Formats: sequence, C-alpha cells, structure tokens
Amino acid sequence: MGKWNAKGLELAQKLEGVTDEKAIKKLATETMQEIIDACPGEGSIKRPRAALRKAIESVYPSLNAEDNYPQGYYRTSEGKGKGERYEHLALWYLTTNIDRWSVEGDEGRQQYWGNLPTLEKTEPKPQQTKQQKPKQKETVMSQLNLDLDTETQQALDFALKQSGLEEKEFISRAIAYYAKSIANRHEVDFATIPTEKLLNDSSLAKLPGRAEELTRRAVRAISIYNDDIAPENSERWAITQSAIARLTGGRAKSIQKALEDYQGMIADHHAKYELNNYSNRKSGGRTIEDTINIAEL
Repeated sequence: MGKWNAKGLELAQKLEGVTDEKAIKKLATETMQEIIDACPGEGSIKRPRAALRKAIESVYPSLNAEDNYPQGYYRTSEGKGKGERYEHLALWYLTTNIDRWSVEGDEGRQQYWGNLPTLEKTEPKPQQTKQQKPKQKETVMSQLNLDLDTETQQALDFALKQSGLEEKEFISRAIAYYAKSIANRHEVDFATIPTEKLLNDSSLAKLPGRAEELTRRAVRAISIYNDDIAPENSERWAITQSAIARLTGGRAKSIQKALEDYQGMIADHHAKYELNNYSNRKSGGRTIEDTINIAEL
C-alpha cells in the first residue's frame, strides 16, 4: 500500500463518527497541507491527492440523492457524467484550491458555485425559437460587421450554442465581460493599498500583481514575527507555500511562482533558525493564521 493510500485510510479512521463540518474540515485540510508541503508543484500533487480521495471514497461511498440527508455529507452534482448525490464532506476539502477551504455549509457552497466566472446555462429554447435563430444571427452579425476569421467564427458559434442565450444578450454579456477585464488590467500601485483592503476587497481579487504583493507582505510578516516577536525557536514559523496560502488565501500555483523571487532570502532565514516544513506543526493544532496577522506587521 502506498504512502498516501495509507494516509487516506488513516484520515478515514479519524473521521469515523465525526459529523461536525468544522471538525471534518480541520482533519481534511491538515492532511492536504501535508501533501502540499511534501510535493513541489501541482503536477506532483495529483497522484497523492487522487489516492487520498480514493481511500475516503472506499470507506465513505457516495449515497443516492433520494435518500435522507446523511450527517457528515454534502449534496453535489460535480463531475462529468455524475448525477445528483451525497458525498462525504472530507472530499470537499481534499483539494489544492485553497479558496474552497474557507467555504462551509450548503449555502456557502451554493454561493461559491454561483460566483464562478462562467455564463449561466439556460434551459434549451423551444424548437420554434431555435429555428428562428439563424435569421436573428444574420441580422445581428450584419449590423456589427465583425469580419471574423473561420476559427473565431466557429468558436463564437459553439459558445453561443452552449450558453443557451439569445445572440443579442450573448454579445452584450461578452462585451461587458471583456470591458471589465480590460478595466481590471489597468495598472495598480499595490504598494499604496493597505493590507486589510488588499485581502478583503473583492474588486481587487483578480488583478494581476495582487498575489505577488500579498506574498511579499506575508514573507515580510513571518520574518518580522520570527526575528522580533517569537520568544523561542519552537514558536517560529517556516516560510512555506502553504503558510503563505493560509495567511493570504491565495492559490497555491500563484504563490509558488511569487516565492521564486525570495528563495535565497528564505533559505538564509530558515538556516538562521534551523527551520523546515516540520517547524509549522505546532502543538495543540495551532495554525499560522492564529498567530500572525499580516495586516498588523
């Protein structure tokens, strides 16, 4: 049995009889953090994560959506070709998408899916309406005179069909989305933005450069805490990808890239205090976000 299969079965054993979502979340995210710390990149994480999920699914299989809502499970239709069903809550948190770690409860999950930047897919139009679409398309396209190349036209036709929207509404949404995208790319001096706003202002969430700036501030905050505040070495924290993710809520891939500029400094800092990945496993289950507030340092 592989290391991560065994780790998955160990997690399954710890989950036995546990139905409180916060408790399940703590056990699952701690195990995922071990994988993130042990694996250098997203590519190497895939197999351990799959082994972990498979072990959980073998002990806590999905249940029919028509059954009564089981404790410790959540309702989902995720996955291509999979229908509505109940899955164990641990599977929600066994992901490198750290944004999901902060999403709790059915209402929170519904809001999470609803906030994803995808066009809503409406119910198919009646056959009569579909037959009228070509005429409407000719009118709109002739008015816009887009002069698209063949590949782009095919992509547009496919996207329009998948969206289920009337062509005029589809084009209006596409223009609005692209306009917002361009506006969001306007250069922002992140150095002038307070950390609290940078962390919590949703209008800044997808701007290029935000992840790099938050990573820089998190690295600085951990260094200050270790140098000036921690009373002894057992209280100090290693500067790792997962530690930065917990402090900033950023995505693992963005943080990994941003940390490339600080590898020399981090290596020197760790050598100074003899820190490594295991330094962040504190007694009593303490986490770095309970100790360090980057907005205050």
